[in-house]
Amino acid sequence: MIRRKFTILASLLILLLATVDLVSAQNRPGSVGAEFIRVPVSARAAGMGGAYIAVTSGADAMYYNPAALVWTEEETNFFVNHTEYLADISHEYFSVTHRSGNNGYGAAITGLYTDLMMERTPQQPGGTGRTFFAANYRGSFAYARKMTRKVSLGVKASFMHMKLFDDMTEQSIGFDIAADYHADFRDFRFAMKIANLGSEVKFVNESYPLPIKFEFGASMNAIEEENHIVKVSGNAFKPNDGDPRGQAGVEYSFRDLLFLRGGYKVSHDIEDFTAGMGLNIDLSGYIMQFNYGFSNFGNLGKVHRFGVEVRM
Repeated sequence: MIRRKFTILASLLILLLATVDLVSAQNRPGSVGAEFIRVPVSARAAGMGGAYIAVTSGADAMYYNPAALVWTEEETNFFVNHTEYLADISHEYFSVTHRSGNNGYGAAITGLYTDLMMERTPQQPGGTGRTFFAANYRGSFAYARKMTRKVSLGVKASFMHMKLFDDMTEQSIGFDIAADYHADFRDFRFAMKIANLGSEVKFVNESYPLPIKFEFGASMNAIEEENHIVKVSGNAFKPNDGDPRGQAGVEYSFRDLLFLRGGYKVSHDIEDFTAGMGLNIDLSGYIMQFNYGFSNFGNLGKVHRFGVEVRM
């Protein structure tokens, strides 16, 4: 037992030191590739301001915290989310997870694509008659394991395919490493993650690193009553192309049936407040949760997310 705890602590320390070295050396906005993997995939998470790494415990953990795959109450979870993003861009996400004893497994697919656009050239500024669209896809697989009664570790591997035009495509591979700690007091959790370690993205003659990020956060139930629970959460993260940022969120639950959410993003250039709501329905042992999330991007517009999760 002592050896296992020492191994866990050593692994977490190595993870922290490696991440600090990777993300502290740069502060260059616009200097990374595969930006689409930064788009949040969960309406519930968006409603809580993105402060979600220490909250997630369902199939959306594939994106936010792979170490949480072992903390689901139900063995199998399915999750789908649709985002109506800025500039008529659509973002889709689907994941499935399964817990077996102290082990958790998951798979996910992400897609971001534009509407059809008219091809224009300097010789034919009115259009060539051809149309095209840009699209990015990511497929991911994850594994998590409980190391002790309160601590779990998780890893995720992803393959990305990016297409800007017919003959302008690129692929990349990325990895996430995460740790999750659960306490017995008021469902307190602490989690941290290093995301998007991997190969560079190259278009034409320019190469860009993936958007590496070190993130940590905590959550707990500020109010615990028979019919009412108020969960508060906070995150901080440092991307490899910008300054540190923060996120805060709150979720009110009435009888584990109706959920109201709010959040705020600190030191973000455009985003600020968020809001959302959810509804749980029990169908003969199958738990279905419907979620909506709203994000404000100031003058750029509003973003709406719709998600459904099935737990069985």
